[in-house]
Amino acid sequence: MKYIVRGLLLLVSVCLPALVQAQLWVDILSPPRGADWTTAGVQGGIPTTRTNCATAACNTLWNNGVDGTQVTAANIQAAVDSAPSNTIVRMPGNGTTRNVTVGIAMKSNVTLRGMGANLTILNWTSDGSCNGFGSNVCVSDGYLEMNTASPTNVKNWTAGYAKGTTVITLSAVTNLQVGSLLGLFQDNDTSDPGVGLEFICSVTGTCSNGDSGGGGCPSCSPRREQEQWVLVTAINGNTVTLADPILANNWASGKNPKAAYLSTLPITGVGLEDFAHTLASGSRGIEFMYAANSWVKGVKSKNSGRHHVDVFGAAHIEVRDSYFYEGQDHGSQSYGVECIMGSQIKVENNIITRVTAPFIQTGSCTGSVIAYNYSRDDIYTNASGWLQPDHYYHATGSNHNLHEGNIGIGVISDNVHGPVSHITAFRNYFRGTDNSCNGAACSAQTNAVHLYAQSRFFNLIGNVLGENTYHTKYESFTGNTSNCYLSVYQMDFSGNQCDTVTYASDSSVRTGSMRWGNYDTVNDATRFVSSEVPTAIAGTYDNPEPASQALPSSFYLSAKPTWYGHNGVSINWPSIGPDVTGGDMSGLGGHVYTNPAKACYDGSTFSGLEITDFNAATCYAAIVIAAHSGLSGIVRFGGSIRLP
Repeated sequence: MKYIVRGLLLLVSVCLPALVQAQLWVDILSPPRGADWTTAGVQGGIPTTRTNCATAACNTLWNNGVDGTQVTAANIQAAVDSAPSNTIVRMPGNGTTRNVTVGIAMKSNVTLRGMGANLTILNWTSDGSCNGFGSNVCVSDGYLEMNTASPTNVKNWTAGYAKGTTVITLSAVTNLQVGSLLGLFQDNDTSDPGVGLEFICSVTGTCSNGDSGGGGCPSCSPRREQEQWVLVTAINGNTVTLADPILANNWASGKNPKAAYLSTLPITGVGLEDFAHTLASGSRGIEFMYAANSWVKGVKSKNSGRHHVDVFGAAHIEVRDSYFYEGQDHGSQSYGVECIMGSQIKVENNIITRVTAPFIQTGSCTGSVIAYNYSRDDIYTNASGWLQPDHYYHATGSNHNLHEGNIGIGVISDNVHGPVSHITAFRNYFRGTDNSCNGAACSAQTNAVHLYAQSRFFNLIGNVLGENTYHTKYESFTGNTSNCYLSVYQMDFSGNQCDTVTYASDSSVRTGSMRWGNYDTVNDATRFVSSEVPTAIAGTYDNPEPASQALPSSFYLSAKPTWYGHNGVSINWPSIGPDVTGGDMSGLGGHVYTNPAKACYDGSTFSGLEITDFNAATCYAAIVIAAHSGLSGIVRFGGSIRLP
């Protein structure tokens, strides 16, 4: 079904999946291109009613004071192990660093909370096993081995493939429980199904220039790297009801779809709040594995081994109000928040500096929200002058994620391990360059948007793009390759740059992308241009030209959030977009205000490049101010642009 006449939406809504109704993007995106992003993160929100743990072990750790002498690995672990459900294990602190000699294993429905990242300061000297993955803090009740040919409890998925459905049928439900976490997967495409369809593939020379794969099972034959992670809410015979709807449009019986799960329930309700920690050598930091409805909040994390936070086979994880600084290796693996296998993840209102790839998907990550973050000073030591953007897709299978309200370098979908599809960027400021690139001026991959071959059906709406003192060209694409590193957009090419093509370019990347209402510094104007709307592409994913140039304030927030300020002072919301005027960031047509994460960074105290006084409670004091809305000052005439 095509969704062309917006005025008929209410008349046909009874025939459409539930996700179409009341979605904030519905007047801009066609239903197959969007998702319900309102449910990402902890279901029902992060709990606020937990009480303090008062067991003997918890009291020993707290010690009725704040000097921190009781903050040891043994005492933290004993307190967590003893804590009743829905309680808070408190860690004292007075700004003195305490060594922690081994990793901590969390358990369900327990919050580990410090007094603030500037007061409770931990230094891990070694990590824990965490199913062999090595982490300082392990949030795991097992490891679902999707990277093997025969995962635990693998069942055939026999019915219920349509986007938007929450009811599926399995061949059997042995060991399945209400609350189980399912990993859904299917075989990769064996060849390109056509330019009007997504292409899930990681074969070198066909859809990849790396071939080692990400999450899923790239070593299986056939490969399976597209996934969705869903919680079970009901079981009736072999019919299973899911907490979240099916996201992708390409699940099909001919691709051998399956569901895998452990015999045990996932770890749930784990909170990590208000402390600082320096990571042990080689450690992966905080690991969420076979986990759900758990969170990181107000944490400062320093010197990651591979990543500060990892999501590996999990759903509804939330990472917010935190600060991630530095990595131990700025080569190919130096990440902030990494999603290897996960769904409905929310990464919101964080600061990330001096890591190679602050927000990265190295496996199938779906239905997730990366929003209102601030990142800068990305470092990549493998190549002088080479820029690594911060919003990074680095493996096949990811789909239907939203990037909103971020201030950072750019969004990239590479083909090192295969392409992704259906990614939406809304109201971000991506400057396309950075302060330095391994000590040299940035001179490669310096684009606000960089989409490699077969990165299909991206939605780029209401963003502010480019650096007015650097970019001189609007776009580079097949047949227009000169000075591509100076382009705001680089699209279609299979290699790292326009002149390094490893296999055939793909013009459908550009023609299938939805670009609407983006301001760029080269044109110094906002573009509502008919030719940049994919109204006539083949297949399911064409998109009608929106009837209006008005944009909603958000694609997932119904109102301005209470945390949207700095030190109790309101910040304009939305902060970024063509309808924003009078912005406080220069050279961008007045279309960008500092978001809360950047305001927190700008107002901090530093030692060198490190924030020394980070405390989320100080930076994000609660405020409630009416939201700004409406589009003004932009008029479109036919396929051109004109500013009044």
